[in-house]
Amino acid sequence: MKLYTPREEEEERRKGVSTKLGLRPYYPWNMKKKLTKSDLGHQSRLLLSKDLIDEYVKPVMSVDSFDKIQSMEGLKVSVWDYDTDSVQNEMVFKKWPSSNSSYVFIQSWRNDFVKRRNLQAGDEIAMFWNASYSRFNFRVLNKNSAIPPAAPKF
Repeated sequence: MKLYTPREEEEERRKGVSTKLGLRPYYPWNMKKKLTKSDLGHQSRLLLSKDLIDEYVKPVMSVDSFDKIQSMEGLKVSVWDYDTDSVQNEMVFKKWPSSNSSYVFIQSWRNDFVKRRNLQAGDEIAMFWNASYSRFNFRVLNKNSAIPPAAPKF
């Protein structure tokens, strides 16, 4: 192992490189979202931004699978619920047809997650594509603890 002088460390810093090795903690829950009313409504869909998908899913998903997401049919996916240790198998993931900036989970989102997990507007969820199992992993990070004010009594 080489010990660097302060001058050598400064030179690397100025060049924007580093030859030092270090360990970073692995935190896979990189696609985070605060749920909105539209994510919870009767249309049974969860919208995710294109930026999240381009950064965290596209680089680790197979080209064939990503091509299916771009199609009208989408890709049938399983979603593992980390909190309940259960797998939901009927969701479809695809590019949202009316928007070039969104992707969507459809079909059983409302029943398998919103109702079953009692999700509310303001709850924060996280997901990631698990390439080893070819499925999304899901968890609830924070439940919205805001209680609406009681109606005034007259």
